[in-house]
Amino acid sequence: DIGSKSGVTGLSSSSSNITIRADLYDFNGLTPDIATSGNVTWEPISSSNSFGEDVYTSWFSWNQNSQTMSGLTIGKPTNEKNVTINSALSVAGPISVYGGVIAINSNLNTTDGGAAGDVLLKASSNITQGNNVDITTDGSDVIYWADSNDNSNGFISFGSAGGQDIVTSGGDVYLAGGAGTTVPTGYAHGNTAASGVSLPMGTTRGLINTSNGGGTAGDIIIRGKSTGNFHGIYFDSFQLFGYDITLDGETGNAANYGVRLGSYYIYNDIPGANKSQVLDADNDLTITAVNTTASYAGNALRTGINPRLYVDGNFTLNSSGDLNYTSQQSFININPGKTLSVNFDGTATFTTSLGDPNLSRPQGNLVIQPYQQDSFISAFSSINWSFNNNLTGLTIGKATNTANVTVGSATTIAGPISIYGGDITLSNSLTASGTMLLQSSGAVTQASAVSATTLSLQGSGTFTLNDTNNHVNTLTAGTSTQTTGNISYTNKDALTIG
Repeated sequence: DIGSKSGVTGLSSSSSNITIRADLYDFNGLTPDIATSGNVTWEPISSSNSFGEDVYTSWFSWNQNSQTMSGLTIGKPTNEKNVTINSALSVAGPISVYGGVIAINSNLNTTDGGAAGDVLLKASSNITQGNNVDITTDGSDVIYWADSNDNSNGFISFGSAGGQDIVTSGGDVYLAGGAGTTVPTGYAHGNTAASGVSLPMGTTRGLINTSNGGGTAGDIIIRGKSTGNFHGIYFDSFQLFGYDITLDGETGNAANYGVRLGSYYIYNDIPGANKSQVLDADNDLTITAVNTTASYAGNALRTGINPRLYVDGNFTLNSSGDLNYTSQQSFININPGKTLSVNFDGTATFTTSLGDPNLSRPQGNLVIQPYQQDSFISAFSSINWSFNNNLTGLTIGKATNTANVTVGSATTIAGPISIYGGDITLSNSLTASGTMLLQSSGAVTQASAVSATTLSLQGSGTFTLNDTNNHVNTLTAGTSTQTTGNISYTNKDALTIG
């Protein structure tokens, strides 16, 4: 017994801090009891960077004599030996674990709120979590920090049968790796051996839930990278509920995905009721999916048909490679005053309707533009995109874009429209409420009418807009530093030249 011991006068309780410091361990088949309400530290000797062997929490019996530790530290930041959590641990304070590979095979629970109950799992190599193993805090952060020595070799992987829950009641959750001071700022890195972050639920859904009752939920940050035949981030029937949610995945293999989502079933708005994929952000959702294959020929994002995304704030989707957004979710809601930004270098398939089609529900802004490049990699056409009429703004391209843009389907927006391109072809009608900006370095032509309060023509291109049903109140062109090419314009009603 280390600490207190029931039935012994004067030893019925203990608040002592306990330090166990050795490199090698042999308890001759016994399991020492740890019984204190103080902090417990289990680490190598002072002159050693690491334990002399891999260690297991089952070597001790924790929280004996009805006393709960107020903090637990296993290893120290330089420890390279593996640490296996194979006995459930409950702590009235923070848990910190340092190791080479950290295997979480039993539940972890902290009960002090805020930073006083944070869970830090910091591994120089990999972090794994067994099936049906949960981590629970009361408002505290949970940090999975793989590849902490930043040598691009340390992934995060959950057991494939599923059932892992991380519930924080307002605390943030990080699944990431690499450099950093208090939290990882880089990627969990599978190198050539695995996906950077792999959450492959098999028979039971997995869950990260940072919701906080009537308070603010915690953020969820997941970053994964692979240079081999694997995904950056691999999700299968995993559910995220948080405030700001960030997914950042990268792969170097053309056939795999920077971020790969998937689900066997459709989410039914009853959390945990079925095996499904959902990302539900109380504020902003950012997904960055990068495939580093040359010429943008690799896969970037895969949704599959069943994942559901719900975003109360801004939704930013960054893609380099092939963006394959084919979820059968009927639409993506964009709240008023918020923006859905689809930023892609490469190609894009986006079959989900953008904006709630219910015209009684005002929507926010939609921006479609290159991600890291000045221009779209190839010509852009809206023919396979669905823009709902209650969007309050639409932007296609950005000021530096010289790739051609085609408006291929009739488009009406309840706000301004801005289109930037080389040649701009209006193959179908285009209607804005407010200003319509067409900035071109090539030729602007139309096959159907345009309608706006103000039509602003910018760039060095030529503009031939002679549909007799064009309807604008004011026509403006050029700036103090950029004159346009020739303009030929026809309007059906009286026209003010701005």
